[in-house]
Amino acid sequence: TSEGDAICLGDCLVDTRTLCVQVRGRVSWDVEATLGDFILLRSNGVPVYNFCVAVDDALMGVTTVVRAEEHLTNTIRQVLVLEALGFHVPEYAHCSLILGEDRSKLSKRHGATSCDQFRLEGYLPDAMINYLALLGWNDGTDKDIYTREELIEAFDLTRVTPSPAMFDTGKLKWINGQHLRALPAEEFAERLGAAMVAEGLVAEGNEALATHAGEMLQQKCDLVNDGVAQMRDILDYQLTATAEQDEAAPQILGDDFAALAKAIVESHAKGDMPTGPDAEATFKDWVSAIGKATGRKGKRLFFPARLAITGNLAGPDIGAQVASLALAEAAGAKGVVPMAARMEALGKFVEERQDLLKSKARGGKGGAASVPDEAVPQRIFETVAKLAPAQQREVLAAAEGLLQQSGGKGAAKPKKKAGPTKVLDRSGNVEPVTRLDIRVGKILSCEKHPDADSLYLEQIDVGEEEPRQVISGLANFIPLDDMQGRMVTVLCNLKPVKMRGILSSGMVLCGSNEEHSQVELLEPPEGAQVGEHLLLDGYGVMQPGEEDAVLKSKSQQNVWKMVAPDMALDNEGKATYNGKLFATSKGPLTCKSLRDCQLG
Repeated sequence: TSEGDAICLGDCLVDTRTLCVQVRGRVSWDVEATLGDFILLRSNGVPVYNFCVAVDDALMGVTTVVRAEEHLTNTIRQVLVLEALGFHVPEYAHCSLILGEDRSKLSKRHGATSCDQFRLEGYLPDAMINYLALLGWNDGTDKDIYTREELIEAFDLTRVTPSPAMFDTGKLKWINGQHLRALPAEEFAERLGAAMVAEGLVAEGNEALATHAGEMLQQKCDLVNDGVAQMRDILDYQLTATAEQDEAAPQILGDDFAALAKAIVESHAKGDMPTGPDAEATFKDWVSAIGKATGRKGKRLFFPARLAITGNLAGPDIGAQVASLALAEAAGAKGVVPMAARMEALGKFVEERQDLLKSKARGGKGGAASVPDEAVPQRIFETVAKLAPAQQREVLAAAEGLLQQSGGKGAAKPKKKAGPTKVLDRSGNVEPVTRLDIRVGKILSCEKHPDADSLYLEQIDVGEEEPRQVISGLANFIPLDDMQGRMVTVLCNLKPVKMRGILSSGMVLCGSNEEHSQVELLEPPEGAQVGEHLLLDGYGVMQPGEEDAVLKSKSQQNVWKMVAPDMALDNEGKATYNGKLFATSKGPLTCKSLRDCQLG
């Protein structure tokens, strides 16, 4: 070749060449048509890419070259170069492209583009490695979570798929959450403490605050930075915003919230409320004392107490949040609303927002006076059933007093309408629980609600032609992978409702402690059949009539409200109603570890 000419490899070309490429299989090229007389050395003396990498691989003794499918056409060029120079040809593997969630090639416009950016967003190195390994590869099992050592042991190129993989940030975040929850408590606390400093929550690290926050939040975070956001919510006090915007607030505020708020404010003023760094140890006893003083227990006590003290209706244990305030204030954290300021705001809220405190009654049509005579007994039963025992005794005493004033004679009976006499329950039973359609179900799939991190969207087989779509608020309590394939207990005949824009047709029954900080699925026994209706001791199989197939009317919708306060787990963790045992054909239903607590 004369000086200044480009060097070509034309003499080495053959008509057709077939290579066995891992992942892709056998690939053939029409070499002349595909490559032509390709250049090895430019006229300026600089060798081209395909010459450089081929020689470099050979000199380093590379045995396997793994790269993207975009380099597939380069492989034949490099093989020809290696053969012409007498080098050994390595194995080649060409993996499919990674796509964005819009199914286009992953690029900068899809979000984070560097490892450091993912680190700053709260992702762990081991979680990133775990997730990236799963893009186009699996070990033939359903396993998703791996340590580095497990990946090294399990990885095999023969399990890499030729189909393109989609970079799913939702799954990456979920995998990161699994790795976060598996960290030693000390390491999570250290990472969370550093994140609180980096995001300006505190000016400098504080071990006591970081340790407490870590214990409180580790099981509730998918990203390290989630813990900082949750701490900001805990330290803030958004009572009015929650009261105005949360769908569950009207029911709580309308249930004489003012009386409970007054008792809490007075207890704080007397110095009885535990508010220091050790508040968690005695907080439950204090709440129970407030409950006895106001005639409340269970959800009627802890939900309004949570709202009054934290300004929210969800989050970690209330006592742990109270302790956080003291620790954060001592650490000089930003945005802390101390307990004294909260109690002052709570008192003003009760005085100034009567519109919200009466919200429970807004949907009514005139109160008791508007109830037809024939419906009064039913309304009395429904209303009294929602009261605490102490309040029920007051109602009973008042009713007996009225009866005594009338000389022991009841009021004139209203005229009966034509047709059969209406009994308390449509099925002819006194107990409204028999109108509920509760069945054994199996979760076929479960994913996070697209618009609410605290909700799961589940497809559940309850023995019908199509699975039920049910939305539950379990995302803060049960890991997503633990939900897949679980046998559950489903209340099937509630009126379908939209939850954040998606229709939910049922409710998964669970047990919860009084603070609602621990929630567990109510599980059927082994061998229970999908779709079977529950049995209730003394009432047999609970299979409502057609008229109760869906509890649509106002009186029907009240059935669950009447029944729920009397559903509980006994001291063995078995599901009961008024002390009577729920069961399937294979035995009772239970929660994993909860005992003597509420079902719902």
